[in-house]
Amino acid sequence: MEPMNPLLWETTGRFHLAMREPAEAETAFLKAIDLYPDHTQPYYELGVLYIAQKKLPEAEVKFVKVIEKNEKNVGAHTLLGVVRNSMGKIDEANKQYRRALELSPRNALAANNLASNLSDHGGNLDEALKFAQIAREGAPEDPNIADTLGWIYYKKGLIDTSYPLISDASKKLAKNAVVRYHHGMVLAKKGRTKEAVAELKAALALDAGFPGAEDAKKALAGM
Repeated sequence: MEPMNPLLWETTGRFHLAMREPAEAETAFLKAIDLYPDHTQPYYELGVLYIAQKKLPEAEVKFVKVIEKNEKNVGAHTLLGVVRNSMGKIDEANKQYRRALELSPRNALAANNLASNLSDHGGNLDEALKFAQIAREGAPEDPNIADTLGWIYYKKGLIDTSYPLISDASKKLAKNAVVRYHHGMVLAKKGRTKEAVAELKAALALDAGFPGAEDAKKALAGM
C-alpha cells in the first residue's frame, strides 16, 4: 500500500471494520484523516465506530491528547468536536469546529456541524448559513449537508430555496428521523398537508425521541 495515499487508508479501515477488527480500522481511519483532513468520509466512519463501541469518553481523552501534542491537527479538532457533539457538549464542540476551520477553512464536516449547532441551539442564522454554504461547496453530494443548509433556509423563511435541498436529502436519508421531520415541516409550509403528515408520522415512527419530536407532534396536532 502507498503509505501516503489517504483513500487507500480509508479503504483499509473499511476492510478492517468488515473483518471486525476495530482497533486496526481506527488506526487506518486516523491515518487517512491525518493525510487528507478535508476529506469527510473517514470522519464519519470513525465517528460511527466510536458511537457503536460506546467509547465517547475514551475518544474525547484520546483527541485531547493528540491536540496537546500538535495543536494544529485539524482532524483531531474536528473529531473532538464530533465526539463532544455526541456527548451533548454543544458549546465545547463548537469551539473545536471553529478551531478546525481556522486551520482548514474548507473543512466540510466541521463547517456543517457548526452550522447545524448554530441553527438548532439559538445561534446566529446568518453565521450558520455562511458555514453551511462552505460545507456545501466542500461536499456538494452529501445529503446531511444538504439537509443542514435547507433547514437554515427554512428557518430564514426561504421555503422555496429550502425545499429541493431537504426533499433530496429525505430521499437519500430515509431512515433519518430528523431529516424526515425537516421534510415534513417544509411540506407543511408549502401547503402539501397530506404529504407533510405522512413525513412527520414517519419521523416519529423511526425515533419517537429525536430532537424536534415535540415540535413534530405539535405540528401534527395542528393539521
